[in-house]
Amino acid sequence: MTRVRAATAVGAAALMLPLAASIPASADQAPAEDTGRTIVSDTPELQRVPDSRRADTGTGEAAAAAVLDCPVGYYDFNRTQSCAHYDTSITFLLNGRPNGTAKVRVKATAELEPRNRYKWKQKVAVKLTNPTIPEAAAVSMTVGLRCNGCTSTPGGTKILFPGVTWTFDMEAGSPGRDKVIESVYPEATITAPRHDRGTMRLGPTFKPRCDSTARVTDARTGGCVYPQYTPSWKLDVTDNDVAAVAWHVDWAQRNLKGHWGKKGAGNPLHRTMDQAIQRENRREACVRGVPRPPNSGGQSCDEYPMAQTLEGASRNKDYSCQFLNARQNSKEGSLRKSYLNGQRVLENDAFWVDVVKPHGAVRPATVAEPSLMGPVGCGQDPNP
Repeated sequence: MTRVRAATAVGAAALMLPLAASIPASADQAPAEDTGRTIVSDTPELQRVPDSRRADTGTGEAAAAAVLDCPVGYYDFNRTQSCAHYDTSITFLLNGRPNGTAKVRVKATAELEPRNRYKWKQKVAVKLTNPTIPEAAAVSMTVGLRCNGCTSTPGGTKILFPGVTWTFDMEAGSPGRDKVIESVYPEATITAPRHDRGTMRLGPTFKPRCDSTARVTDARTGGCVYPQYTPSWKLDVTDNDVAAVAWHVDWAQRNLKGHWGKKGAGNPLHRTMDQAIQRENRREACVRGVPRPPNSGGQSCDEYPMAQTLEGASRNKDYSCQFLNARQNSKEGSLRKSYLNGQRVLENDAFWVDVVKPHGAVRPATVAEPSLMGPVGCGQDPNP
């Protein structure tokens, strides 16, 4: 089980993938520097939310609208969202000496914008409980964002009345046009009457990637994602728009040696937008010596792994191809391109292909089952 120390103490390093050590930001992006003498203790080790507790949100509008959530004691992230939720405690110092404590619950979340690198949302919810000194009932917290190159609005200052959850909202962005990896975490300045002022990190450091790649989205706005998360393109064998392709991929993932793109069984695919590689992949799988089957009107050649991957037929002899419904073949390619662009899957980025096959689903007679695959080449008899 993956674990991560939340690293809320001043100067502590975050250990979680996709996390990194803290990187200073300019004064207008984070709380002012101070003595840092408020001690944060009982910092927990966070676990990644297990698959069994993670909802399957699909790939369409429902997935985009779904909010990633973390139970207490866990962290999680997907391609565009992250969260960390945990309990910790603070020790108040009076002239450098411990003089009281309080418990603190922290929930830090972020929502990246894959179509606008200049504007994403960061939020921190904080609740202080069980204060042991009267001054803890008037703790002031100022929240800001630490990052290596981004800009952000301040989260503001609030009095943490015990038992009340207070939310600090910030908006961040990564200026410029280059592809960059940010290192981002919220930080708070804590002030209690008569006591020493200090700072605490509010959650671990996450690392969004921001880019302005043309042909993915408008290069003028770009976008940001968490590249450490590998997205899954879903194909449903009951979807009449892509069913023929879904059945082909299902067969290929079960029969090819590499089980390409099948999460948990094989290797992920890697996207390529290189037109020369795509042409060579198609030529190898679907042109060279591949005879068209009888009555193939309205059909086109579909290859797997796809021509738009680095695992295509020109580089990988473990492939399959099949003549199938041309409309569905074209539709699947269009939908997949839109999905990968929306997830900012760039050149050489990995992705999975998840075939959804409900229990009892039967391949229709109108969809032929593939029987030949590389290296002999589709359409050629492997045993002449």
